[in-house]
This record gives sequence, C-alpha cells and structure tokens, in this order.
Amino acid sequence: KKVRIGGLGGIERGEPSTTGFARRSARSLEASTFDLLLCHEPYFGGALDYAGSKTTLDLVVRSEPAVVLSGHYHIGGDLKSVGKTQGCILNEVNFRRRHEVNPNCFGILTWESPEQFSFDFVKDDWLSDYKRDTYLDLPSLSKRSEASPNQ
Repeated sequence: KKVRIGGLGGIERGEPSTTGFARRSARSLEASTFDLLLCHEPYFGGALDYAGSKTTLDLVVRSEPAVVLSGHYHIGGDLKSVGKTQGCILNEVNFRRRHEVNPNCFGILTWESPEQFSFDFVKDDWLSDYKRDTYLDLPSLSKRSEASPNQ
C-alpha cells in the first residue's frame, strides 16, 4: 500500500507567471508520478467557478493524480473532479463559528491503491467538545483513547 505524494505550495495571483507562484515547481512535478497532490491553492474551477490556480489545474490534467487535497479559501468540501482526479478543499483549523472547530478542517484518507481509496472529513460528535476557550483543558486524543474506546 504505497502512496506517492507530490506537493505544490504558493498562491497564484492573476495569470500564471514565473514569479510569485511556483510555476517551475509545477513543471518539475510534471516529470514525476504521484498519486496524491497536496497544494495550498486548489485548481481553477474546483471549488469556486471563478477562482483557483490555473497552473495547478494544468498540473492535475497532465499528471492525473488520484487525489488532490488543498486549502486556501477557508471553506471545506469536495472539489469538482478533473477527469479521474478527485479533490477536496480543507477548511482552516480554527474556532471561528460559535467558538467551535471549523467544519471540514481535517479528514482521513484511507488508501488501498490509486483506484481504491476514500477521503472522509472528520465530523464526529466529540469535536463539539473542543471550543476556543476550553480545548487546552480537555484530555488529549491519545489519553481519551487509552481511557475508553468509546470516548
């Protein structure tokens, strides 16, 4: 069960260029094969019809990773698929709404192969215990699992 991972950082502002956004990094990734692409900004049109990186979209079209995980826009959910590539955008890990952990800020990738995988956002009830003003006082996740598998 091996997963090959590619990473691309940066934010594309306006038209793709050789400055600012890591265009050269995207080109170097095209020579690699990878199953999972981690990037800061999602590919163009994936999350919002009018926003995203055209450079990342071009990389996804050329490289065809199975999964793309991104962030940047502080929203969470599935991205529109590009060919066989499925994508998700993760919300920022923060306590914005009602002092609760932002929804869809992290998830679990279950990997068998590039053809057989799943990515699920963590939405468990215990997340509601973590508030902006109390999360430091709560037992850590490792202590919770040691105490009781049901906690």
